[in-house]
Amino acid sequence: MINSGFTADKFESWVPLRDAYRLAHDAFGDAAAHTLLDRLAAGLIIARAEHIFAGRAKHGTETPIPTEIWDDLRGTQRPSWLPMWKTGSFEISLHRGALYEAHYKVFGVRLDPEGLSKMLPPRKYVGIFGSIAKSTRKHANAAANLQEVVRSQSNTEMEDVVTKGAPVSDAHLRQWYDLYRQIYTEAADTEQNALMSARGMFPGKNVSRERIRALRGTQKRGPKSKSKDTTAE
Repeated sequence: MINSGFTADKFESWVPLRDAYRLAHDAFGDAAAHTLLDRLAAGLIIARAEHIFAGRAKHGTETPIPTEIWDDLRGTQRPSWLPMWKTGSFEISLHRGALYEAHYKVFGVRLDPEGLSKMLPPRKYVGIFGSIAKSTRKHANAAANLQEVVRSQSNTEMEDVVTKGAPVSDAHLRQWYDLYRQIYTEAADTEQNALMSARGMFPGKNVSRERIRALRGTQKRGPKSKSKDTTAE
């Protein structure tokens, strides 16, 4: 159903498909793809895209992705191998008998945070998505480009690439960190990954390495520091 009142800003507050898959995989492991596709096919999670090409027709964020697409993808032999979980885009042809065929090209898929949070186990997901995922399409592209740049540069060079904008508020940075800790665990939780994730989430804003160290230090060195204070007393 087309919703002409659905705005681009609202769309930007939804969760990118690749991030939704990471959260689902963290919660359900190898069953993540099946779990997401089952709920998308049932309409329990609504999906929209930046661009939807259906034959000669072109739609945007005002049109939800038809549930029949997700129902068809459920029949994929290995749904967890689908490239869309990484790219956020896909192409598919639907066949319903000799008289029906529909071809879709879908780019920039996002999922509604409410439906997604209901699927996930009760953790710190609810309420996080809307407050930290409000960047514009332009900012989202800039974030992706920035991450590609920093992967190939040294820490010193990276400092020169980052946009020197206004600092991110403490409240928003802490909300980002709550979500980051759910996605990046154990060996993946490095200072470099945290710094790139934060700067990608807040393009155009200033996120210093010192603030990231302070957040991670609170998590990792807090108990030790507390022990010293107790000894001192």
